[in-house]
Amino acid sequence: MDNKVKLNFKRDLDLMFFLWKWKMAPSIVLFHHFFKEAGFRTGYNRLMRLEKGGFIKSVTIDRNHGWIWSLADKGFRCIRERLPKLEEVGYKSENIAHDLLVNSVHSGEWYKNPPEGCSWITEQELRRLSLGELPIWVPKSDLHRPDGYWLAPYKDGYRTLALEVELNFKDDLKYGSVGRFYENSEEVSAILWVVKTKPMGTKIHKALKDGIMGSHFCHSFVSLSDFLKSGWQAKIFLGQNAGFTMSQMIHSGSSHHGSPGGVMCMGHAWIDTRKKPINTALSKSFAIYHF
Repeated sequence: MDNKVKLNFKRDLDLMFFLWKWKMAPSIVLFHHFFKEAGFRTGYNRLMRLEKGGFIKSVTIDRNHGWIWSLADKGFRCIRERLPKLEEVGYKSENIAHDLLVNSVHSGEWYKNPPEGCSWITEQELRRLSLGELPIWVPKSDLHRPDGYWLAPYKDGYRTLALEVELNFKDDLKYGSVGRFYENSEEVSAILWVVKTKPMGTKIHKALKDGIMGSHFCHSFVSLSDFLKSGWQAKIFLGQNAGFTMSQMIHSGSSHHGSPGGVMCMGHAWIDTRKKPINTALSKSFAIYHF
């Protein structure tokens, strides 16, 4: 380890594990999770020190349209032994903008932590972990990998929900295959799609329906613009839960009612890509990355 940077073995390693699990994070997300008590200036200086030591690195998005922090090779080596058994060794994001949006949707009103008894599995974990390391509520299959799963409250227990964030339309056969995957996955109760446009969602909806054998259809669709405007309070426009909000679908049958309407979704912090925010509160007027 670098003699010039003495690691705080609790906070710094937890921060690096966090960057592995979610692939990357903007400054404000790391502040909220690791430096709330210390203060942002202290937190920012610590990030800069960890970067200088070669443990993490700041990366620009799409030619200076924002910044995120990710692991560096040295940081990954530091946490490697703390990770479960990996099927595919690695940590990097292949599409930063897409993965930031996925993280924003996935965390939503669970931004700091899932409610008691609930959990989530990120796309990074699905991609990297051996199938045997995944929890029992996640399908043990490599036929399809969604953008994540939630273990969410349902009546007197819990159920598994899958997340699909789709910014570009693929061919009909691809969606037919995805539809059959979920149709045959006993663990998954419902699938939430966030799509670039409503017409695109309608095309995917039709391709999914055409590809499955049975009549039970458990897919629901939200437009990207509605999510960016309202977070988990965005209305589902098509599918099994049409007319309900994302929060109502995710918390179906539970006493959790989500955030009040009109309040900025904390999960939107993931797409606030200022490297050094002066004000760390969330506001719709902030320079949020545009998709």
